[in-house]
Amino acid sequence: MREMKIWLIQGTIAPYRTKLFESIAKTEGIDFKVILLAKGLKNVPQWNFPLEEMSFKAERVPGWCFYINYEEQICLNPRLLTKMFRERPDVIVCAGFSFATLLSLIYRVVTGRPYVIWNEGTPFTESKYIVFKRMLRKIMARFASAFIAAGSLSQEYLRSLLPENSPKPFFISYNCPDRQHFISMCDQSKNSEDFNNNFRKRFPEKNILYAGKLIETKGVIQLLQVYDEIITKYSEQLGLILVGQGPLRSLIENEKKKHDWKYLFLEGFIPYHDLPKYYAIADVFMLLSIIDRNPLVIIEALTCGVPIVCSNTVGNAFDFIREGGNGYIVNSMDICDTAQKTIKLLETEEREKISNISKKIAEKIDYEDSAKAFIDACQVAWKESNKMPHKEIDYPDIL
Repeated sequence: MREMKIWLIQGTIAPYRTKLFESIAKTEGIDFKVILLAKGLKNVPQWNFPLEEMSFKAERVPGWCFYINYEEQICLNPRLLTKMFRERPDVIVCAGFSFATLLSLIYRVVTGRPYVIWNEGTPFTESKYIVFKRMLRKIMARFASAFIAAGSLSQEYLRSLLPENSPKPFFISYNCPDRQHFISMCDQSKNSEDFNNNFRKRFPEKNILYAGKLIETKGVIQLLQVYDEIITKYSEQLGLILVGQGPLRSLIENEKKKHDWKYLFLEGFIPYHDLPKYYAIADVFMLLSIIDRNPLVIIEALTCGVPIVCSNTVGNAFDFIREGGNGYIVNSMDICDTAQKTIKLLETEEREKISNISKKIAEKIDYEDSAKAFIDACQVAWKESNKMPHKEIDYPDIL
C-alpha cells in the first residue's frame, strides 16, 4: 500500500510544535509536509527560524498576511489551491477555520480528497464571530471528514457547528511542552548552587508566577488586582513574577510605581530553556485569561508540580485542574474569591500531594499520543475517501 500523503496547513511553526511534527513525520507509511502561510509573527520574532533547520518537510506558500491585532493575522494565499491540484495530497489537516480551510473545501468538492479540521478555539474564544462567519464555519465543518481538538472545550465548540448526533469522528491532541526538559531542569535548578546563591535570592520566599503575553485578553489587569487584594491580607512578603512581553508593559510599570510594589518583577522575554527555573521558585501559577484557547503554560505548570489558579474561560483548564486538588478554576472577574483561593494554596501544607497530583495528570500528555491523534484522524479520513472515486483532472496554473 502506498504512503498516505498528508499536508498540515498553518500560519507559522511554534517551537513547541516541532517535536509533534517530527513524531508525525517519522510514522511509517506517512509522507508528511507542513505548509506555511506566513513569513512569521512580528509579536514573537523568536519563532522565525529557517525551514531548512526542520527535521521534517516544510514549505512556505507565497501570499499576503494582514494583522488584525497584536495576536491575530489573516493570511490569503490563493496559489495554495493550484498547489493542491498540482501535488494532490491525500489528506489535508487545516489549523482552524481560515482561508486555507475554504480552499481545502473547494479541493475536496472537486477531487473528493478529504480534509481534517484541527481546532484550538473554544465557545469563549469564538463567540465574537458574527453570524455570517459562524455559518461559513458550519459549512466547512460539515464537509470535514474528521476533527482534532486541543481539549474538551475545543471539542464542545466543534460539535456546536455540526448537526445534533453527527457521527463525525473526534480526536484529542493536547498541546505539549518538552516535559522531560522541564522535569530535569526544574530538578536541576533546585539543586544548583548558582540557582540557590544567585537566582533564587532575587525573589521573596513565596511567589506567584505568570508566563505569557502582557495583553488584556490574558487577564493581566485582573492579575494585578488579585495581587493587590492578596498582599493586603497576606502577612508574608509575596512576589509576583511576570514572564513575557507585550503592550501592557508600560501600564504594569506605572502600577508598580504607583502602588510601590517592590516585589513585582517584570522579567520580559525568557528563552524557552530558561523557563523551568521560574516554575521551580513558583508557589502558585496564575492565569486569569478573559479568553484563551489551550495555553501551553498550564501543562508546563503541571509538569513542574506547581499549584494552578486559572480562569474558567481557559480552554484546557477543565482537562487538567482538579478543583481543590491541584488548584482552582475561578471567575477572573471575581477578584476577592480568586485572592482567597490563591492564599489557600500559598498557605497549604500539602504541597507534595498537590505536586504529585499535577505530575500524574501531566504524564498523559506527550508528543507520541498527540501525534497519534493526527495520524488516526487522517487514516479515518483517507479510508472514507477511498470508498469514493477520485477525480483526476489537470488544472491550469491560473492563480
